[in-house]
Amino acid sequence: MQDDKDDWKEAAATMAMTYEQAHLTIAATWASDSDCGLFASDREPYKARKLQDHELYIHTDGPVFPPPAAVGWTEFPLLSRAWVYQERLLSSRMVHFGKDQMFWQCPTRFVAESGWTYTGDYQPPHVDPSSLNLFEVIEHPVDRWHKLVKMYSGLDLTYASDRLPAVAAIVEREMRLRLDDVYIAGMWQKTLLSDLAWVPFNVGSVPPARIPQIRSPTWAWPSSQVQVYWWSGSPEPSLRLVDLSYTRVGPAHIGEVTNASILLEGHVYTIRWEKTLEQSIFVPEACMEIVPPSISDVKLHDWSTRMDFDWSTGDRPATIGDTFVVLTISLLSERDSYIGLILREVTDGVFERMGTIAIGAVSRAGMTTPQKTQMIRDFVEELPIRQVKII
Repeated sequence: MQDDKDDWKEAAATMAMTYEQAHLTIAATWASDSDCGLFASDREPYKARKLQDHELYIHTDGPVFPPPAAVGWTEFPLLSRAWVYQERLLSSRMVHFGKDQMFWQCPTRFVAESGWTYTGDYQPPHVDPSSLNLFEVIEHPVDRWHKLVKMYSGLDLTYASDRLPAVAAIVEREMRLRLDDVYIAGMWQKTLLSDLAWVPFNVGSVPPARIPQIRSPTWAWPSSQVQVYWWSGSPEPSLRLVDLSYTRVGPAHIGEVTNASILLEGHVYTIRWEKTLEQSIFVPEACMEIVPPSISDVKLHDWSTRMDFDWSTGDRPATIGDTFVVLTISLLSERDSYIGLILREVTDGVFERMGTIAIGAVSRAGMTTPQKTQMIRDFVEELPIRQVKII
């Protein structure tokens, strides 16, 4: 039962094996809820019916299969549900019952009853076959996990507290591939420095407030209620995990923890929230300024500010004029920019994660990308190194 947490914790350990070993998974993909059934009700008018006082049967021809471009969200409401993602990912074969036709899914293709194979521009949301073949096509555990979380975290949950349980079956399979690793709050201990660089994808809306009931430290992606992703990059060379502390709650594949904290050592700088910028594409973003503001070779990218949650909520709403510590954690691939964690001090020496921001070199005439990359590297290397504890 999906709404029974105790039942799920017992069943999740075998959920992965159940779907992996099934010959076929059948899904009422057209259904918006559990009361709709497998078959769409609008098929009824096209069934053959006997004429009164005759032995003849007649039927109305049904509509032709809709063109691929016309098949969109309304055809696949089930696929927007977070609980369903792991069932699709782990199943070797699925038959989807749609509103007007059936669909075949396997790890390499998504084919309609009409014969159309969905690829490229005619690919409705959440039917990308490449996202369902990750265990075969992505061998590197960091890249695979980041792709999984990106796809999963943008899906819908009735209860925010299910953010970790609803992906536990995938975790159980991932554990078989990471025998010497430990799963903690949606992150993996051996790749924690890479996993920390998650970025909220909150385009077009203000992120919701944090939910205190969720057992997740602020440095882990389940603490944010929006879709997350990772820019391609590598951990900042000086970044070091000094200590990791937590108390596990429940089964290991669920990943829930309490009293979790990490002690990181790396280059830091200070920023001040100066004003809010209105953007045409992104939500209004915090315009940050480096403190002190006399640095001329680098700049903060205003477009890069991503809030993990609505800063105006909670016991301590952030306001313009507040200062934050930024811990540089990742150099973006093929970019002259560093990603940093925006941290706010909660108590003396203890911080919470607030979001992410990017810093890059000021472009000057004739400068090449390698030159700008070297400039920002030189700037970061001259920053003070500090240990910060994040809860």
